[in-house]
Amino acid sequence: MKKQILLPLFLILALCLIIGACKKEPETVIVKQERGYVCENYSCTFVETGAKYLTLLDCKSECADTRPGTIELSANYSLQSFSSYTVSIALGYTADDIAISAYFDSKTENGYTSISETKTLLLKNQVLAPGNYYYRVQVLKSSSAGVLRTGVFTIKPAETTAIGIDL
Repeated sequence: MKKQILLPLFLILALCLIIGACKKEPETVIVKQERGYVCENYSCTFVETGAKYLTLLDCKSECADTRPGTIELSANYSLQSFSSYTVSIALGYTADDIAISAYFDSKTENGYTSISETKTLLLKNQVLAPGNYYYRVQVLKSSSAGVLRTGVFTIKPAETTAIGIDL
């Protein structure tokens, strides 16, 4: 009698295991993204088909152009005859850097002239990441009061920014 009860129970249990083992996995739904944005040459462009990014913000975060740019900052200054002078150009990351003389690049020229002349001091930096930077240009002459100019400039990716300052 025990064998008659155990055999059907065993068959039912085996059948349940077989059915449970053959259970289908849920189908994965792949959403094909058609409209959105693609990144081409460091620029996000809207497309109707073949989008890689759903939003413009996503595209811009992955597509940023971080190639360094170049600054060419020149100070043009006039000198009177028989005068000594000091000319300095400096670059800073912030206006506070300029105020406390915490420069990341600078150039200074000292001299004496026996004739009246116009000279140029050039500072060239080729490895600046895109963004805003600050400059300070100062001329100190023995024959007159000093001249100081400060300002801000923007570096664009892979471009040269040229600034000429007349003092």
